[in-house]
Amino acid sequence: MQKAYGGRSLFPVVKADAYGHGAPEICRLLEAEFNDKELPLFCVARVTEARRLRREGVKRPILVLSQFSAEELAEDFPADTELVISGFADLASLAGLKSDVRSRVSGVHIEFDTGMNRLGFPLRDHAVDPRAQLGIFEEVRRLGLNVTGLMTHLARGEDNPSLASQEQAARFETFVRRLHVSWSDRAHGTYPRWVHLANSPGIARDLGASFANAARPGIHLWGLWATEEDRTRSRSLAVSAALKPVMRVSAPLRQLFWVMRGEGVGYGHRFKAPEDMLLGTVNLGYADGVSRSLSRTHDADWKVGFVVDGTRVPVAGTVSMDLCMMDLSKHPKAEAWGRAVSAGNPPELVADWIGPGQTAEDIAGVLGTISYEVVCAATARLRRRVG
Repeated sequence: MQKAYGGRSLFPVVKADAYGHGAPEICRLLEAEFNDKELPLFCVARVTEARRLRREGVKRPILVLSQFSAEELAEDFPADTELVISGFADLASLAGLKSDVRSRVSGVHIEFDTGMNRLGFPLRDHAVDPRAQLGIFEEVRRLGLNVTGLMTHLARGEDNPSLASQEQAARFETFVRRLHVSWSDRAHGTYPRWVHLANSPGIARDLGASFANAARPGIHLWGLWATEEDRTRSRSLAVSAALKPVMRVSAPLRQLFWVMRGEGVGYGHRFKAPEDMLLGTVNLGYADGVSRSLSRTHDADWKVGFVVDGTRVPVAGTVSMDLCMMDLSKHPKAEAWGRAVSAGNPPELVADWIGPGQTAEDIAGVLGTISYEVVCAATARLRRRVG
């Protein structure tokens, strides 16, 4: 992973339960595989996520990327956790705390907005002169906190070539280099250790490689691409070869059964069997991340469903909260399974929602969304297992 990403220190983004993969399990695995120079810290979005990682035994430092509240800091703030300060409201929240509460924060990273227009202190062309920004660092020092990082976020990192991302990186580089010259240890404290801007597709395109010493891989960690353009236009063959999806969402078929021609199946009887059919029921539903919009009437077109014994089969009827039915009638082994069901000896089968035969990207393409949303939809009640 280090070689593929140019040797920079990596801050794995494990927010949203590691994009649905199970953050504690993923973090413990990465801690075992990479030393603290290769992987100095983990990134999450919320203080609650950092608290959970500590509770689950994760040891490395944690960086909270999104905004926070004074109440969260005053509660059981997790040890060795840093915050991103993205605006004056964040400074005000910190200033309103008692010094002993603020002292729990082990460091702060200052976020500058170079074009994402979402969060960060504005850093447009007219503001790259660090004299316009030094007051931020002085205020952080006055609050008794150390600035440990400088960061920005790419709006179009997956585009290649992306003039917008190149402009963002160039603007940030100009600022960082000028800031280093203007820095006063007495006024602002120790110069920030970390400079980071690139997400997964930005890393693959070497954005910021000339001046940033860290990067924040996210979607590539899970063997997925940000977009199809990210897949087809990546310049990094090492990254391309290394990406293999790591999520599998599966469950045993709870029941195999016959329905007769004309019978309805599931809520609303949206599916009516056009002939005698072999169906199966699996304990996965929209409360597990299976989109209800994939519910199917008997004559509806379909492209994604479930994978059973290596063959993709369609959903039959309405996806409910906890269960889905699938049509096994056209499966190559349907005849043998049907005889077994009729004889009272149904086979033990497993259905994959996400796996080798049906990827998150396949599902995203049908739903008109991105793979991020598909994997993040894998809810907490699904049992995670590494291996």
